[in-house]
Amino acid sequence: MSYGEPFRIRITATCGVILLAGLLIGCEFLNLEAAHPKEHVDTATQDGDLSSYEFAPGDQVKITTLEHPDASAQAAVAEDGTIEMPLIGAIKVAGLTALQLREMVTQALDKDFIVNPKVNVEILKYQSFYILGEVRSPGSFEYQPGMNVRIAVAVAGGFTRLAARDSIEITRPLHGRKQSFPGTFDTHVLPGDVIEIERRWF
Repeated sequence: MSYGEPFRIRITATCGVILLAGLLIGCEFLNLEAAHPKEHVDTATQDGDLSSYEFAPGDQVKITTLEHPDASAQAAVAEDGTIEMPLIGAIKVAGLTALQLREMVTQALDKDFIVNPKVNVEILKYQSFYILGEVRSPGSFEYQPGMNVRIAVAVAGGFTRLAARDSIEITRPLHGRKQSFPGTFDTHVLPGDVIEIERRWF
């Protein structure tokens, strides 16, 4: 054995330890990723697409059955997520889209009351959105389709002088859960959103 061989053995052993440590750290990182997956917000909702909007308490809905005004209704979604429909009675609408509600009412009427009913669903008024933190008049405000964060801030009286304008957090109800993500001035606002404007400290 030459004098250089023990040195090479030590280097090989050290490299093996480093490689093993790297593998262990990598596995631990993957385990953390699996245990705490990143929240994903539906692209359609981020783009302000209201076709996938799900009804919630505070929305006002108009359901029209063509040629059957006695089977039509206009009502606000109650706190328990229901509305009252003629003939059908109380129905759960919270969590449904307008298309899903139309299909449900159509099937219920067709089953027991009207042959091949033509049903239309219209949202007359959406639930409020909220803007909190560093704006002049924080609180809840009436939602209007097409709003973005810039418009929402203006509705709330504008920023305070301590507002961190590049630190905006939006919490959105989606599929029965609340999901949070960072926003910008151009982020679309949806009914029920909570917009938080952070404070700057310098």
